[in-house]
Amino acid sequence: MAHRRRRLLSAGRGFTLIELLVVISILSAIGVAILGAVSAGIKIWKKSADIHNYEDVRLFYEKVTGDLRNMAVLSQLPFEGKDRELSFAILTPRGADTGYSEIRRVIYSFNSSRSSVERQEMDFTQAMSRDKKASAKTMLDNVSLFTMAYYYRSEDTSLKQKNFPKQGEIPEFLEIRFNYRPDKFNTVSFLERIEVPVAKKTF
Repeated sequence: MAHRRRRLLSAGRGFTLIELLVVISILSAIGVAILGAVSAGIKIWKKSADIHNYEDVRLFYEKVTGDLRNMAVLSQLPFEGKDRELSFAILTPRGADTGYSEIRRVIYSFNSSRSSVERQEMDFTQAMSRDKKASAKTMLDNVSLFTMAYYYRSEDTSLKQKNFPKQGEIPEFLEIRFNYRPDKFNTVSFLERIEVPVAKKTF
């Protein structure tokens, strides 16, 4: 009787092989689920960081596109395009109540010493005096290899590129390319070709 009791006690002290395999399987499943959740969280964080880092780039392209849509053909302030600088006249509303437009001049340029892309906006008087001391707003920082190219439709309907178009010669497309460094470890190349709409008004 005592021998039988000892056998029952010894049999109840440990886990069977099947029980160990079941426990290992459960722990493995839990580990995989936790790893998947952590991995998904990291991907979401990286995507959010990318969106934040590239938000300035998107806003820059949108600003250029908006200015080109408001461009006016003005003989006193002609369209001038260079590989690192672009200037043209735009029409801006003076106020919601008046509905009138004001002629202004915008300049986009690359500041190599600051590695930044800047935008200047000046009124007609400043523009006519070619006063480039108007305050410049930084649109993009940490930029390198910035360049602009201008595309024109030739007689055979193909697009021809010009880096230095003639003064007043309005292109069909503006191409802007540059390298952008969102952090000290990564560099991303951007290239955008923007359609230049027909000018709203000619003076």
